[in-house]
Amino acid sequence: MSNTRRLGSKVIGTAACTLLAATPAALSGQIVPRPALEQMDWKIRTIRDSGQPVVPAFEGWYQNPDGTYDLCFGFFNLNRAESLDVPRGPDNFIEPARFDGAQPTHFTALGEGRPQREFCAFVVNVPADIGDQRVWWNLRFAGRTYRVPGHVTLRPYMIDNLVNSVGAAMEEFEVNRQFAGAEAAPLVRVVDAQGPEARGKGGNVPAQARARVGAPLRIRLQISRPPAPDAAAADDARRDEDAPSQQSVKWTKFSGPVDAPVAFSPARAQVSVPGEHSVQATFVRPGEYVLLAQVLHGSFANQCCWTNAYVRVVVDP
Repeated sequence: MSNTRRLGSKVIGTAACTLLAATPAALSGQIVPRPALEQMDWKIRTIRDSGQPVVPAFEGWYQNPDGTYDLCFGFFNLNRAESLDVPRGPDNFIEPARFDGAQPTHFTALGEGRPQREFCAFVVNVPADIGDQRVWWNLRFAGRTYRVPGHVTLRPYMIDNLVNSVGAAMEEFEVNRQFAGAEAAPLVRVVDAQGPEARGKGGNVPAQARARVGAPLRIRLQISRPPAPDAAAADDARRDEDAPSQQSVKWTKFSGPVDAPVAFSPARAQVSVPGEHSVQATFVRPGEYVLLAQVLHGSFANQCCWTNAYVRVVVDP
């Protein structure tokens, strides 16, 4: 018997993710299903080599300088070996419909080693007057819908974007903030595709590139530190420009044709910043793809600090 019926609410990292698994009729008015998923169920019973669903996750929110908000969403593919493609449509959509379209369609398998979900793979930008409205990401597998609400109503869901503030929402809990600003999201620019510079989880307008089936496409990223926010930070030894820092780069297929894996070499790397990173992406089918590079200076689990950089690739036969 499948364990997916037991999906409930689970706290992952710094944000609580409300996960709903039910028939469409049962979803009406439902917020937290019962019974709740226990930690051991999550780690052992529901993770298999294949045949399991992808669970959407709401990571949290942050406010932009213009007053709007970004809602961060990630996902947990409960398959160790099976990556899944779910095109946008009745099985993969965001509601209200005006926010639909930002979500990924490819969900990478966990792979070998310690299970880890994909953190904040995309954001949904919502207006400053969003109030208590929920934005739902829905994924449907084997007749069941897994959905999660994004919102800006709770301060504990407030996360960092550009600079580690040790969580502004945590001030009320008297967290020691002496390391605030020690980590910051890097500036990332796609060199070959001449893409714009990106910083933070919101990423940017995707850079454009063109490739052919079977021919490796070289993509270079130029990675640098952002300017220090103030004189005190500029003097901080942790931000010494003469001491390059090691940061992580992780590549994944974000969207594209079904059953069309993309091979990255290397898929993960360490890079000295400021510096340049190079990857080769190889495609097995023609079509339009979006690739995602996450450049991390901080911790995914702590929701700080990294940059999402997207590359749109048109692949010819």
